[in-house]
Amino acid sequence: MSQLETTYTKWRKVIATGNDNFALHHTLITLVYYLRAIDLAELLVKSWPLSHCATDALLISYQNLAELYEREGSLRLAWQNLVNVKQRLIALADRYSQASGLALRCQQAHRRLHQFEYVHGSFGNTTAAQAPEIPSQYNDIVSIHLGQPLRR
Repeated sequence: MSQLETTYTKWRKVIATGNDNFALHHTLITLVYYLRAIDLAELLVKSWPLSHCATDALLISYQNLAELYEREGSLRLAWQNLVNVKQRLIALADRYSQASGLALRCQQAHRRLHQFEYVHGSFGNTTAAQAPEIPSQYNDIVSIHLGQPLRR
């Protein structure tokens, strides 16, 4: 099995476990799995940026996290994750313009963001570089994901 296949298989297991916990409404456990899925998806994209499974993993991971935040009422975080994945895919498409799969992923990301904004509105002038406001119950887990020291 290639390194791509191994990493993608690991990502699939992590996202599936996250989805199972999402269905059970285990919010914090789901958050941990979705953040881990994003880390693995970012590794896939970094190593194999033109791989369809890598860009799919990136899109799915961020959109699943956004759906979790949306369900929990953290609409700004949900919106920010949708914006982040759209911008990330657009940057990849700009860099690797010959990859038609990236254009499709960009359209999917744009469509999901548009649907979200239609229902909840936009959260304004926030850019991807700006850190969104994180609800206090997520501070420890999000800090771990961002590589920041835990706040006590």
